[in-house]
Amino acid sequence: MISWIKSLFSNIRFYILVISVLTSFLISIFVKINYQAGPLQVIALTQFFALTSVIFLYLALMIGPVIRLFPRIPYKAKVLKSRRSIGVSAFYFSFLHAWNAFFDYLGGFAGIFAMPAKNQLAILYSSVALVILFFMFATSTDWAVAKMGRHWKRLHQIVYLVAVLIFLHATTMGHHFTQFRGWITGVFLGMIISLIFFHAWGFWKKYKR
Repeated sequence: MISWIKSLFSNIRFYILVISVLTSFLISIFVKINYQAGPLQVIALTQFFALTSVIFLYLALMIGPVIRLFPRIPYKAKVLKSRRSIGVSAFYFSFLHAWNAFFDYLGGFAGIFAMPAKNQLAILYSSVALVILFFMFATSTDWAVAKMGRHWKRLHQIVYLVAVLIFLHATTMGHHFTQFRGWITGVFLGMIISLIFFHAWGFWKKYKR
């Protein structure tokens, strides 16, 4: 029992998951302190959960190309080991975003059906992305990796489809993107550009070899 506890606390995945849960509580407290109760608070909470989910997804997608480009990076083993827990954190914040948006912002299915067709399509994009993230979350254990074999990697490569669906959802529905203003838009676009750059750089080096 003691050895199990020691191995847990020496596991980088455990710390990432703890940090994720604490971050979600801190976001809730920050929003409640700085935003007026009501619609503004609901919108802010929904947006912060969405942005945090995108940041974790971005980190998960960046680990592969960065390791390939810089194979001697410090703490390489821990960085690679952390990738699955970072993906779990992306699902966690996506779920919080979806829950808050569905029940508090939209008011359930009635709110969705009352929206324009464009926004309904944006919600469909995000719903498909959330379902894929759930399956990736459900198969993030060592047991699942061993049981699924090569199929595990194929499943988790669909994360790139998730990134595309989230981009479509954000640019279709998010008012920050429809009007292209605010720091959230800048952060989002910066992540997209850097992600494309590092993946293109990695493919170019692989092709050159």
